[in-house]
Amino acid sequence: MFPLPVDGDHAHQKWVLVRGNGRYSVGEFDDLKFTPETTQRPCDLGPNFYATQSWGDIAGQEGRRVQIAWMRDGKYPDMPFNQQMTFPCDLTLRTLNGSLRIFRQPVREIERLQGKEHSWSNLTLAPGAAMPREVPGDLFRILAEVEIPDGSSLNFRIRGTPVTLTNQAVACKSDPAPVTGHVKTVEILVDRTSIETFVNEGEVSLSARFLSLRIFEVKSMWGRD
Repeated sequence: MFPLPVDGDHAHQKWVLVRGNGRYSVGEFDDLKFTPETTQRPCDLGPNFYATQSWGDIAGQEGRRVQIAWMRDGKYPDMPFNQQMTFPCDLTLRTLNGSLRIFRQPVREIERLQGKEHSWSNLTLAPGAAMPREVPGDLFRILAEVEIPDGSSLNFRIRGTPVTLTNQAVACKSDPAPVTGHVKTVEILVDRTSIETFVNEGEVSLSARFLSLRIFEVKSMWGRD
């Protein structure tokens, strides 16, 4: 349980209670009792998000709250660890359609890990068309501003796993998660066994794990092609 500024106003704060399953309520706390003022909502709508932890009181960063979660149900053959953790995310409390909602966005410090940038602009896809983008590597941060017509969908296929966007929802190994209004921005963090998707500045987030298939060509031991 922790306080967060409402819409960035540090003089106006509410308390947030997050349960073990990642569902949260917003309300008041009088040092003895928490009184919820909202229904329970999920922090993340992906299939593997669970057992969150968060921390605040960060020097020089008033009101900042960072959350990390355990991605359960992962099975990684021959690996010496149990499951994995999500990327750390900043939590903010924003008013959305008259209700207070948690937004989750990857922490800005991830920018320090970025390497070479690959960018495309003003791309238009015809119905049924695909635009393959081959970028080497295993780890990616994908940022996109999109405009999706009603009745259409946009698919990011990442190592065989689709992230599907429509005008009003997003899905990644999950049921479509609706957004308020229209899908405008998407951020996708790709790790070696996970995909985390954030839409409209973190209004909706989806944490999902996957196992990838790797194929190697093998040369002859006799030195022939």
